Amino acid sequence: MKKVIHDALAGLMPKLRMVQAAIEGAEEGWTENYDRNDPQDQYLRKEYGAIGERIDDIRTAFDLLNAQVVAEGQLAKNGLGRYEVGGFELNSGSRVEYLQRGEHGWPDMWRASRIEHNGDYYIVAEPELPLAGVLVRVKRVKRFG
Repeated sequence: MKKVIHDALAGLMPKLRMVQAAIEGAEEGWTENYDRNDPQDQYLRKEYGAIGERIDDIRTAFDLLNAQVVAEGQLAKNGLGRYEVGGFELNSGSRVEYLQRGEHGWPDMWRASRIEHNGDYYIVAEPELPLAGVLVRVKRVKRFG
């Protein structure tokens, strides 16, 4: 079943890219594509933009599922006060997957999130989790470099 899901999603990606490109194109020339004085047109413009953002989220999630792991290990602070793993320094916005330890009968699982900073660094999906020693992996997606 995992292969069926993967293949179905892979088949959708070209169509999603096409829709996303159309939404972006319509926004670039929005005054030609939407009537500034028509509330319905402005509604469509706003909602298409929101759909485009969701499509980007879906594409990003799918790309990350298939991306190569380039570093994996326990987080440790370096001399600059930033966390790193496998030679990769992580800062605000850095995408990581961390091993979320199962509780209450749930199994351990990798969970996608990102690092942010607000006085100290934290994982967005679990802000109270102390970072030192957390097992993470970093993936590189072609679309993101």
